[in-house]
Amino acid sequence: MPTNAIGAPSLISKGDVTRALDNHRILRIQGYLGVHVLALSWEGCDVAFENDLSQVTLLFQESFNYDVYPYKIPSNRSQSKLNCHIANFIEEYGRDGNLIIVYYGGHGGYHKSKCEWAADPSGDATLDWSSCQSQLLNADCDVVIFLDCCYAGQAVRGDRKSHRVELLAATDKDQFTAIGSERCPSFTMILVEEMKRILKHYGAVTIPDLARSMASARVGLAKQRFGRSVILEKVLE
Repeated sequence: MPTNAIGAPSLISKGDVTRALDNHRILRIQGYLGVHVLALSWEGCDVAFENDLSQVTLLFQESFNYDVYPYKIPSNRSQSKLNCHIANFIEEYGRDGNLIIVYYGGHGGYHKSKCEWAADPSGDATLDWSSCQSQLLNADCDVVIFLDCCYAGQAVRGDRKSHRVELLAATDKDQFTAIGSERCPSFTMILVEEMKRILKHYGAVTIPDLARSMASARVGLAKQRFGRSVILEKVLE
């Protein structure tokens, strides 16, 4: 029993008990001590990618109350700088009990053995995402990765770890992404739309449910396999 300054038993108010139970309930339901979103795009990227990134940022900040950290990938020394940034991000937020979400919207290139990202269609500045992703696979926390780029399915290659790692890719390993028009909406447009809808109706989003929902919403996701899933819920303030 708690005691006061002179060692006598102190009374615990009903309000203290209620607050303690509420805090326990939040942690029990959400399952994570903290959720941190790394939103990636290239410096000087197309306006369409900027708009998609803004929509994703607002989604996680306003609908889920998650912390979002945008990062612009530089065209100079892209590989080493992104590797370093992800390593620092994992060091800061990748402890056991947390969840890291990574979103990328941009160009992707085709390569037989890696998942290549490019600053522009010409491929002047590129990097190997599989090198960066390996760090996330070895983190102590659960990880969710959303990739909106051509050939995104190449990122599925990699060893599974003991913690949960789920990836939702806009395309298979040998396909282009949708152009993002009203007739052919982008992966990100449908991602945001469906996450909002599922959260509103069910109070939480699982990646398998999201994949099925997006597949029926004109995106055409396929070959997505899931086991025990991460649950995304709004953080209660």
